[in-house]
Amino acid sequence: MFAFPRTAALATLVVAALSLTACSGNTGGSSTDDDITVGSYGGQQLAIGDPVRGGSFAYGMSFSVPTLDPAAAIGGSTEFALSAVYDHLLEVQPDGTVGAGLAEGITTDDNIVWTLALRDGVVFSDGTDFDADAVIAQIQRVAAADSVSLSATDARTITSMVAIDPLTVQFTLSGANSQFSLLLAQGSMSMIPSPTAVESEGADFALNPVGAGPFVVDSFTPDGDIELSRNESYWDPELPYLDSVTLTPVLDEQSRVTGVVSGDLDAASVSSLSLLDDAEEQGVTGLEEPWYGGYLFQPNIENEYLSDIRIREAISYAINRDAINQVLWDGRGTVMDSFLVPSQPFYESGFVPQYDPAKATELIDEYKAETGVTDISIQLMTNQLQESAEIGELLQQQLAAVGIDLQPVAVEPATQIANIVSGDFDAMLQDRSFPAETTKIFSQAFGATFYNFGSGTNPDFDALIEQVDSASSDEARQALIPAMLDVLAEWLPVVPIASGGLGRVLGSNVLGFPDGDPNATSSEMFDLRQVWVSQ
Repeated sequence: MFAFPRTAALATLVVAALSLTACSGNTGGSSTDDDITVGSYGGQQLAIGDPVRGGSFAYGMSFSVPTLDPAAAIGGSTEFALSAVYDHLLEVQPDGTVGAGLAEGITTDDNIVWTLALRDGVVFSDGTDFDADAVIAQIQRVAAADSVSLSATDARTITSMVAIDPLTVQFTLSGANSQFSLLLAQGSMSMIPSPTAVESEGADFALNPVGAGPFVVDSFTPDGDIELSRNESYWDPELPYLDSVTLTPVLDEQSRVTGVVSGDLDAASVSSLSLLDDAEEQGVTGLEEPWYGGYLFQPNIENEYLSDIRIREAISYAINRDAINQVLWDGRGTVMDSFLVPSQPFYESGFVPQYDPAKATELIDEYKAETGVTDISIQLMTNQLQESAEIGELLQQQLAAVGIDLQPVAVEPATQIANIVSGDFDAMLQDRSFPAETTKIFSQAFGATFYNFGSGTNPDFDALIEQVDSASSDEARQALIPAMLDVLAEWLPVVPIASGGLGRVLGSNVLGFPDGDPNATSSEMFDLRQVWVSQ
């Protein structure tokens, strides 16, 4: 099994920078500077005294959750909520390696045949044994012809699954994939439901889910609140610390902060570091986390205009990223000049065309003269977050200045997912993470998978994916990242814009909170098991 080590120098810089931040952090509420330290993922964590069991915790999510079925199309807050109910087969560790979760580990000799060893003694919260057959049943659901899971394409690369014994599953793939273990650490294939509940609940399973994770679902309203309580049969008797959890979607970032300050919420995440400062001044605790993601203009390559590289390049030249950074984050965000952000271990600069409206106009005029097109109109799908709407409005103004009529349209999460799956959109604004396991997310985002949200494919990039999949070592795989960046620069399947920060706002009731996981698919992701509150 392969590791995904971070660049040591970058990790040292991140820890040093966050250590300085910790020294100047909030002293309001019940926390002090000594209570805020740098955690194993390189972000800030809070620990006031020793962990205590009991109490309730209300968390404000930045997205609503439409389903709790792990075979559905998931991402963002949905994966965060699902992980509380199901846990993961494997876990991505702070150093990027894949470690134990509900499985003890996974091995391979050739990247084709993989053997997964499950943890002994795990049961689903309904009493059903957590075994090899349950794992196989879930992955079959994900791979089904009518599956809407974003992991369906990956699941269909498995040609056979065999239960060697109740605690061992052997997978055989259609071809070498050196990153298969990561597919069992994130997404639909990593979270296993009780097959008993899936069968008995049928179409209602998404409303009455049963997993083997640290919490059980007491009630769930699609796109509304999720009420959780401790799973008394969880495999680790020491965890979770909390008795109960309420996950509430609060789409507006300022409202999430207001909720924590007022005491209606115990914690929430924010992408504005200035807003984090404001919250600290109101007496709550603020933590900063590294974030490997950023906002991207995602074209649908099937669109009449965006299929032409000149229009995609013109859009990149038309975007004043510095202005967006100033308006949204008071200049404390990061202008993206690459497909990765500087905090990312494999970042290299200079791959994305930067602000040059004259060059943008030149490309558009050339396109119009060649095609006879007189007006370029593009609808931009955004989510319901205020930040997303603000970026959409800024892009509308900036593109109008070079002759592109961009019309932002905010849609609900379920509609967004449906549009992505059907390809029914011109372009969308997405906040996407490119975690430490860069080659995996590049392969998913720009290869022939459900995670490729409209970019089409590129034969040169596909050839690099094949090399990645057959790589014999971490070093061999990581050595392909510069070549991947080169192809992306020529192809421009997405237009990177800018990246904000990531912060946690904690009320005085919260005594323990772990640092987040920059390997995760969402800024929401943190280990809910490790949160504790005052009694």
